[in-house]
Amino acid sequence: MTPPPDTTQAIPAVWQRPQWRGAQSWLNEYYRSAPDADMAATDEQVLTERAETHRGVGRVRDERELCVDVLEDHGRTVLYMVTTDMPFLVSTLTTEIAANWGGAELVLHPLLLATRDAASHELTALDRLPEISSVSSGDTTSIPLTRDIIGDAASDSSTRTAVESWIRVELHGSLDEAERQQLRERVEKLVADVVRVSDDQEAMLREAGVIAQSLDPLENITFPDGSHLPDVRAAKDFLEWLRDGNFVFMGIKRYDLESDGEDAVLHSRPDTGLGLLRERGTQGHAQRLTGLGSVHARDHQVVFVTKANRRSSIHRREYLDYIGVRTFTADGEVDGEYLLLGLFSRHAYSVPAQQTPMVREKVQRVVRDFGFLPDSHSARDLMGIIEDYPRDELFHMSAAELSETAGAVLALNERRQTRVFLRQDTFGRFISAVVYLPRDRYNTSVRQRIETQLYDVFAAEAIDFEVRLTSSSLARLFFRIRLPYTGQVREFDHEELEARLRAAVRSWPESLGRAIGLEFDDEQASTLGSLWADAFPGSYREDYEIEEAIQDLKRCEELWGRDPNLPAEVRVAETDGQVRLNIYLTQALSLTELLPLLHNLGLRVLDQRPYTVTPADGREFQLYDFGVELPAGVDPTGPDEAKTEDIIEDTLCAVLSGRSDSDSLDRLVLTERMSWRSVAVLRAYVRYLLQLGYPNSFEYIADTLVAYPQATAEISELFSASFDPERFGDDDAARETARDAALERLGAVLDEVPSLDADRLFRALADVVSATLRTNVFQHRPTMAFKLDPAAIPAAPQPRPAYEIWVWSPRVEGTHLRFGEVARGGLRWSDRREDFRTEVLGLVKAQMVKNAVIVPTGAKGGFFPKQLPDPQTDREGWLTEGREAYKLFIASLLDVTDNIVREAEAEAAQDGTDATGQTAASSSAEDATPGAGAVEPAETSGEAGDTVVHPENVVRRDGDDSYLVVAADKGTAAFSDTANAISLERGFWLGDAFASGGSVGYDHKAMGITARGAWESVKRHFFELGLDTQSEAFTVVGVGDMSGDVFGNGMLLSEHIHLIAAFDHRDVFLDPTPDAAASYRERERLFNAGRTSWQDFDRSVISEGGGVYSRQEKSIPITPQVREALGIEDGVTSLSPQELVRRVLLAPADLLYNGGIGTYVKAASETNQEVGDKANDAIRVNGEDLRVRVIGEGGNLGATQLGRIEAALNGVLVNTDAIDNSGGVESSDREVNIKILVDGMVQAGLLEQEERAEFIESMTDEVAELVLRTNVAQNVLLTTERARGVEFTETFIRLMHWLEENADLNRELEFLPSDEQLRERATQDQPLTSPELSVLTAYSKIQLTKALVDSDLAEDPWFHGTLSQYFPAQIRERFGDELDTHPLRKEIISTVVANRIVNYGGIAFAYRVVVGSGADLADMARAFVAAMEIFELQDYADRHAHLGTEVPLELWNRMSLRMRRLLDRVVRWFLHRQIGDSDIQELVNTYRPIARLRFGTKQLMSAESQERTRAEAELAERHGVAEDLAVEWAELLDAYSLLDVARLAESQGLAGPEGEESGEADAAASSSEETAAATNADGVSVQMVARVYFALYDRYGLENLLNRISALPQTTRWENMARIAMREDLYATLVAIAAQVLQVPGADAAEKVEAWEQENADRLERLREVLEEIESMTRSEDFGSELAALSVALRTLRGALAD
Repeated sequence: MTPPPDTTQAIPAVWQRPQWRGAQSWLNEYYRSAPDADMAATDEQVLTERAETHRGVGRVRDERELCVDVLEDHGRTVLYMVTTDMPFLVSTLTTEIAANWGGAELVLHPLLLATRDAASHELTALDRLPEISSVSSGDTTSIPLTRDIIGDAASDSSTRTAVESWIRVELHGSLDEAERQQLRERVEKLVADVVRVSDDQEAMLREAGVIAQSLDPLENITFPDGSHLPDVRAAKDFLEWLRDGNFVFMGIKRYDLESDGEDAVLHSRPDTGLGLLRERGTQGHAQRLTGLGSVHARDHQVVFVTKANRRSSIHRREYLDYIGVRTFTADGEVDGEYLLLGLFSRHAYSVPAQQTPMVREKVQRVVRDFGFLPDSHSARDLMGIIEDYPRDELFHMSAAELSETAGAVLALNERRQTRVFLRQDTFGRFISAVVYLPRDRYNTSVRQRIETQLYDVFAAEAIDFEVRLTSSSLARLFFRIRLPYTGQVREFDHEELEARLRAAVRSWPESLGRAIGLEFDDEQASTLGSLWADAFPGSYREDYEIEEAIQDLKRCEELWGRDPNLPAEVRVAETDGQVRLNIYLTQALSLTELLPLLHNLGLRVLDQRPYTVTPADGREFQLYDFGVELPAGVDPTGPDEAKTEDIIEDTLCAVLSGRSDSDSLDRLVLTERMSWRSVAVLRAYVRYLLQLGYPNSFEYIADTLVAYPQATAEISELFSASFDPERFGDDDAARETARDAALERLGAVLDEVPSLDADRLFRALADVVSATLRTNVFQHRPTMAFKLDPAAIPAAPQPRPAYEIWVWSPRVEGTHLRFGEVARGGLRWSDRREDFRTEVLGLVKAQMVKNAVIVPTGAKGGFFPKQLPDPQTDREGWLTEGREAYKLFIASLLDVTDNIVREAEAEAAQDGTDATGQTAASSSAEDATPGAGAVEPAETSGEAGDTVVHPENVVRRDGDDSYLVVAADKGTAAFSDTANAISLERGFWLGDAFASGGSVGYDHKAMGITARGAWESVKRHFFELGLDTQSEAFTVVGVGDMSGDVFGNGMLLSEHIHLIAAFDHRDVFLDPTPDAAASYRERERLFNAGRTSWQDFDRSVISEGGGVYSRQEKSIPITPQVREALGIEDGVTSLSPQELVRRVLLAPADLLYNGGIGTYVKAASETNQEVGDKANDAIRVNGEDLRVRVIGEGGNLGATQLGRIEAALNGVLVNTDAIDNSGGVESSDREVNIKILVDGMVQAGLLEQEERAEFIESMTDEVAELVLRTNVAQNVLLTTERARGVEFTETFIRLMHWLEENADLNRELEFLPSDEQLRERATQDQPLTSPELSVLTAYSKIQLTKALVDSDLAEDPWFHGTLSQYFPAQIRERFGDELDTHPLRKEIISTVVANRIVNYGGIAFAYRVVVGSGADLADMARAFVAAMEIFELQDYADRHAHLGTEVPLELWNRMSLRMRRLLDRVVRWFLHRQIGDSDIQELVNTYRPIARLRFGTKQLMSAESQERTRAEAELAERHGVAEDLAVEWAELLDAYSLLDVARLAESQGLAGPEGEESGEADAAASSSEETAAATNADGVSVQMVARVYFALYDRYGLENLLNRISALPQTTRWENMARIAMREDLYATLVAIAAQVLQVPGADAAEKVEAWEQENADRLERLREVLEEIESMTRSEDFGSELAALSVALRTLRGALAD
């Protein structure tokens, strides 16, 4: 015999869901909801073809057209349909196919966003339906398809976009052509019905309401006997109830009742039909009522409910519900009816009978008839019977019928009998049969036998059934029997039928029934008997007696239905010296899982007996019986307040419900009678210690805490005394006394502890508890959060943040580090369970540096989800759990953070509501000083009338702290909306400004802001090399792929990029000789496509020898072209992926651009372990080995700091990631500050809430421009600093010492060289590198910002303009007058000013000025701002920054340094004259008019100076500098002298115009010339003053003296101060001489100078001799001789002054 062919198919070991790309990408959404099993079982080609077939069916479709076809597809009949989405489509189709066409194998029904040509209706695009939850309840027909929602898919005049329902049904069987045509026609008819119902749905609802209102007059009808129409009010309520989602309306029509002989006739009224009852024509139709229909036609029942004689073709295949609403004449005669056709909704069947109109009235009558006492057993039974009775029957039957049936059912009294209750409907079309039988006897076979009897007895045409199995001992079956219509009441032998049904029900054996009956009352016994008869397994029955089973049954019943946090019941008993532990669980838990929990409690398990108990209602219990040995000294019973079984139960429940971990610390529960929550607090602190790097293991620490219980108790008491709000209330003194007492007792205990390790451990724990400032422990949240002061924790590694929030729970652990009250940084999903704090601390250092350019200082957070599923098997579950852990972490941070009620909200709250109309919680206004506890939320006053609200049940040991802002980081890029949702839910004052990057705000990827900022660094580096990246070709190797934000955007910022190689974690891309234009276009395509990889790169674009290779391959071929491009030695023909990536990093390209995640460059002195990025250990390279010319760090941590420094020392141009990618950070911070302001405007009623999102997003482009200015300025700063070379070495050394003292700079942590190392490098002509300068830049800004925030600088009215310029134009124009209300006004101003000072003055500027002048930083800042404004240097700096590569770097640096020299001199000039504390506007008004003289047409300098400046300007012009900028640069230092001119003019009674504001340069110069021409009484003008000054300057060679002074060494502070003093003396002497000259008669400057010289000829002869001798001297390296010569010159110059 030939064996059958083997049709078994091997199941793939790993199956991946198909992903379609390009033009077929719509298939991903089409199949998104398709089950994996069906997808895996079908060939991808078949999937594609079927979808394309479907697309063909719907290719051309008008707006309301139905496209449907039934085709034979790959051996299977498939129904394809495309139509407008509407309710009941899918359920209608599947019901029809299941009933008449063999059923469906697969149903797909994606909702797709279809774009069609408006003229031809041809499909042009299919897209995913956008998220509509915020704009629609889910009804796609009501979605407002705005451009905001559907983006580029939005309709225009040539296209139409709509939501379409695409339905594909694959049938079980195969249909022939005729059957397929029949199905097609049937579907068209069904859909037409659905359309009619859908179109008229609103109209039917309205009509039902009108009908309900029409019943009101019926209440006034009175019959001759004084009676009224019954239940009119109930009928009206019933109709309104139907409209409230309890009825699916399918048709409504009005009928008139007329008589035709003995028969009644119903005439339909034309144009009253709706839905399925809609008619055409104007005649209506007549329906003759016969038999029972005619008999009941004139009944006075206002509303009656029955079943129609046809089944519904829509939604559910059930008989339609027929609701008749009779109409009456004025005298109470029936003259017609309304017919309401449809189906009761599922919800209607779930509404309790006592709450259902028309039913409740019947119920009330029945209850009244029975007369049971309320809440009696019988009353409850009666109501249970009614509620359990088929709801259709309750609608249909009369109160009398219900009373009779309920009485009969009640008489059953849960007896094991079989009974049937019959009811014939009013019109004789149906009989209802309700059958009760013993529940354990019910099964499908029994039901089928009952049906057979019913068919036989009633000659039924059809029978529908419904089964109800509850905890009752009786099963209830409901049958609706369709009768042959006779129009007469049918008579049946009820007793005979009941006998036949009893015979059809088989019996079953009894079990525990008798024992249960003896233990419980009859009602309980009846219920429990059937439930528990077979619940206990055979093994249990062998081990225990029936009496024990009854007790376990009781415990299980008590356990079921308890709080989900209490899933366990525990009993402990001691018999004959043996302790038995019984555990009852409502969740499955294996012995393997349970035994460790008991072991952690210190229990020793001697034996175990596990059982699974399954009552008949489907519940499942785990019952464990353990023989155990308790820890030494533990009483099996325990005291009443802490019974042994109770504390075990509490702990198990906490662990099983996920509120606590289980570990060896749980031994404290039994040995010390400590609550599980107190143990959890200790556990949280221990975990924190381990994150700090504490040297001992967790097990050792747990053993120590158990070994020294008294010390452990004092630690716990210290925490409780500090933070339990129920202790001490507001008595801070008592709380402090208790804290001190606990510490004192702990110290005494530790004095007796012999172990040094134990002593150290307890003191470390005490330090952390003492350093705790707040906790949410007493809020009883799912997590525990502890706000800490790390500076008070000796065990905390450096650097120590200002605040830390440590979060612990069984589900997530995390930490948030802040280096100031106003701080910001991302939250990272860490994969480093044991040391994520170390990871975060490393990141926050970089964040501090990065945040130097924004308002908040550095912060960083990280969390580790502890219950993640394996992402390889459950990626979605992994992501979901990560998000849930993030939500817990976010909520925990907010738990211990103050809130702010803005002034507008506070005003709204005065009448009891908040700004959104919600009732405001009352709270005390007590002073919230450190240590003050608050059970209720407390308040303190904040800035600008704001109110600080403190968290409930949190004792605060610090001051107000309400600024908490977070951002995205690795793993949390898509979580910002989640965080903001929590913020909004909590009512946190920052709203959706809490987490930047959310759906409302600035999309960094769309802006490309991080990459654009990094590219400014790239451009500046190449500028130094003389290459313009925007017009000249250069080679690039990169880290990342085009789907990424930073890499993708970055590689599109120049069309001249030659990307020769790149890699990400998946692939390596090689293009050794790329076509720049073609490669750019392909990169652009990939970026725009999104979610691509290098594998999607068009291979035809790649140059010869290149390709794309997976990093999973064993070996990758190396072509000659790749060898040349990457600088690989000859003979290498293949490399492993890891080695190839290393070669990419080491390629001799122009640029290494990092846009990925990971650390790829380290220093030779570093180990991979120190780097802390294990995933990239195999590919990481050393900085000294890099062969690129430039590094651009778009990504974070692409190189270690030592790696950067090493690369820089070897000639690579590189900054830091903090400098390069600060764009993202700054744009996020600007978003936060904008949102804070805008929300204030919304609350003040100056902006509508609906405008908010659009208004914020409208400023995207200008925000980007503002951000990029910082990137440009910082790169200009670093380039200029490097130009100083080693001559500034000593200055930087002194600066670092100053920052160590004033800015918490830790040179070792920041990898800055020591003094000796820096001096050694100076001897080798190696100054500080750019990475090192970047760190100093940040610390200078941080220190300066902090000082300015702490000063009164921002109070100067001048800074309103500074604040205004911080914001985009839209805000300035609309809310300019409101800007000063910003809560962070001072911080914004201080940050902006500090950044400008460092960017334009230099890294050491502030230090040098304040040390040299003795002024404070605020006065220095005022002088600096005035200097920038007076000399209008912002414009100069901007034009200088954007000079092209044609300008030599040496000249470019000279232009930058000269501006710095001017600023340095001007600021010192102001501070020396003690006018630094003047109002800035006053200084500007006084000095800017004179400073503008340099732009005038009248030349003030002497011929010699003119010649000098003209030569410099011409030099700059020859090298590509614009003429006006070249002239301004050449005269820049000479402009400094105009300050002296201004002072001289003032001494001559000449002053500039008051109140002078800004203006155009030409107008300003003209105004200044008018000022210069004005004269005093002696005929002296400002112009004359200036010419005298400059004539003396040139006449006595002061330029030479100044140059010699500038050339003096400045290796020490004293040398530097000597230079400054000499320069000041020289200028002061010049001013004094000029003042004397001006007193001498003369018509002009020349005459005055000549007259003065004649008067002082003797003095001046000696001066000229000295100056000529000095000028002839060669400049000496001998500082002493130079200083002596200059001192003589100065003394001689002063001697020229007349006495």
